[in-house]
Amino acid sequence: MEQPITFWSLITSGKKIVIPTIQRDYAQGRIGKEYLRCNFLETIKSALLDVNKPLTMDFVYGADEETRFVPLDGQQRLTTLWLLHWYVAYKSEILEEVREKLINFAYETRISSTQFCEALCSLMPQPIEINNNKNDAIIPLKNWIMQQTWFYHHYKQDPTIMAMINMICGTRTSDKEGQYIPDGLDEVFTDCDFNEMWQTLTTTNQLSFYKLKVSTNDSDELYVKMNARGRQLSDFENFKAELTEHVKLVCDEKYAIRFAGKMDVEWTDIFWPYKSMNQEDVAIDDIYFTFIRRFTSNECYLRYNEDEAKEKVQQILEEYHSFDIYDTIFTKSTIGKLEIILDRLCSAGIIDTSCSWEMFQFVPTYDEDHNVTEITEKQHLVFFAFCCYFEADGYDKKTFEEWKRVVWNLCENYIGFVPTLKLINTLGEHSHDILNYLSRDTYEWPNNKEQMYEEQQKARNLNNHPEIIDAERYAFFKGAIRFLFTDAEGKEDWSDFNTKWQHTQVYFNNNGVTEDYLKESFLLRRYIVLFKDNWYTIYDNNSSSWRERLLKKEFYWQNHHLLLFNDVLSYDYSNFISNDQDVKKKYAKEFLVRHDIFTNAVSGCSMFFDSKYCHGSAMLHPSGARAFWKYYILNPRTDFLFSDKINISFQNPDLENCRGIKLLFGMDINFAYDGYDFQRYYFQWYSTPNEKEADVYLMKPAWEDYHHRQEFSNEVLHDQQRYYCFEINAFQANIEQFQQKLEDLIRDYQKDLSI
Repeated sequence: MEQPITFWSLITSGKKIVIPTIQRDYAQGRIGKEYLRCNFLETIKSALLDVNKPLTMDFVYGADEETRFVPLDGQQRLTTLWLLHWYVAYKSEILEEVREKLINFAYETRISSTQFCEALCSLMPQPIEINNNKNDAIIPLKNWIMQQTWFYHHYKQDPTIMAMINMICGTRTSDKEGQYIPDGLDEVFTDCDFNEMWQTLTTTNQLSFYKLKVSTNDSDELYVKMNARGRQLSDFENFKAELTEHVKLVCDEKYAIRFAGKMDVEWTDIFWPYKSMNQEDVAIDDIYFTFIRRFTSNECYLRYNEDEAKEKVQQILEEYHSFDIYDTIFTKSTIGKLEIILDRLCSAGIIDTSCSWEMFQFVPTYDEDHNVTEITEKQHLVFFAFCCYFEADGYDKKTFEEWKRVVWNLCENYIGFVPTLKLINTLGEHSHDILNYLSRDTYEWPNNKEQMYEEQQKARNLNNHPEIIDAERYAFFKGAIRFLFTDAEGKEDWSDFNTKWQHTQVYFNNNGVTEDYLKESFLLRRYIVLFKDNWYTIYDNNSSSWRERLLKKEFYWQNHHLLLFNDVLSYDYSNFISNDQDVKKKYAKEFLVRHDIFTNAVSGCSMFFDSKYCHGSAMLHPSGARAFWKYYILNPRTDFLFSDKINISFQNPDLENCRGIKLLFGMDINFAYDGYDFQRYYFQWYSTPNEKEADVYLMKPAWEDYHHRQEFSNEVLHDQQRYYCFEINAFQANIEQFQQKLEDLIRDYQKDLSI
């Protein structure tokens, strides 16, 4: 018999571990398996902490191919071991070092599961969650994972991904007596030395298993024998058989025979153009079944409350085991609806369901690896809208194109999945005359109000302004163009539409801003000139940021005027003077307009004012920056420290590189100054002065510590009595006053030394 091996030796062997199509979802993480997880994890923990308790986990059977190992039995254990290694590496803060090894674990057809595992391997440490009413605490791991931008909404419907999260984080479940069951890695592996545990995992055989190799030719036969279930019938074939029996009960036998005949013959024409052609067979079953599953999911959202619908949809999307979940959904009317949709779709033939900015196939397709292509939440709404169209009536190219345009505009800019789905359901009754319907009196839309009002306004004016369609497709606008017909007060106004449309084509392209206006961030700086009370935006030239600004209610005034200006390239930015009465806002606006800091330096910042920092200065917060020392403070102290009139250098050499843009990053700035006596003195400009603390402090050489006065009382009321320091509000001072205060402080210090 072969020697036992460890998971680490397997995943670092140069071959990828690939969970095959025929395997089940990750069952060990399912709800209802709490005791299994608890006991298994406790056993693993015990083996890792006690050298006298090694754990050998039986056999893993699999096919060794040239570049990968395909487990046929034991994938549950392998998945748990992968999650264990990921978790210990994450807690040891070595994920970056071992990432390339850990990503050698994948699912053959479950793309989302593979993407999730890869994304986990780049997860940053959990930050501290600040709570004013309670003690600060680390954000719970489950919350942190699900807050990531790569954690898509549809992951919550992926049983394997959610099972993995259960194994990592636990389920907070209690038994019948109310006793808590720790059933996740984060709950069982508490108070562990994870660095030591990592060494145990990767350098010892405390956790091991036997790997039994089988040939690829024997793999299917072995899997059937070991799991007591074969693949003679596909999931879809089993589903069709049970659906036919169900139709007999709900309708009648004659209808059921006709329905089954359509499923087997006529409706296959819908899916045949998108068939999968691999070396073994030609298949349409998966895409056929996917269409019906998507249709069934829609019915759930229409019929049940949102929570109940989500639970049922999750079951629908899981591997097919029985018809139970479909039994209550496929009523007589639902069966009739599906028949009508498929009949009319079959008659329509191949139709274009994409829009100008996004490819989409209403009929599911296979990718190049013969897997069914997945769809996003937005595309699921589009799918539903096309179902509504065919339910209402047959295909007509003109009405379909009009419906498709409105649908994509709405779905691209939707707010709330279920509310939007129900809105589309209402609109679907008018899908073959949608423009006339929208042109009528204003309706009170229950949701997605802004986009729906826009669609109404465009429908009424489309004949006079056919350019609307080109504008919707232009650049990054994606169906939302209300800024072209909205005045400074936010009211509908088409009088300047043509001028604004011409200017947007000059200003914007697919990536954001056109080359001439991107240069030195001219367009963004001209936009900032228009700022009033609302300053919150992302300060960059990206398409997503400009799209957000152009559509925000708070920026109606700025948008209206910007799109009418002809002076963006000729404007005198360097001499801009703000008329803001608030000195902090005045300084911030003048700084942002006069200096080109966005093109290469600090793109992607948001801005806010904070009374604690430098007398209420504006602060630029770079995207993703957690530490305050990475922020930029917009305060005249920057002008003082970079002035050519005095000789100042910085402790941080990177600050010297900021001279070109006249912008300092960091809170407390350590700088050196050559005094009147030609000696070098060390200072710190403190960022959070208050009634007891000053602004600028004299420090010991190399900024080792603050210089204390030789004599001071422990009951001092202000730092000026304890340290050599002075107060200065840069908003109310000038460079000469600043330099004079430096010199006076140095003389004060030298005077005390001479005593």
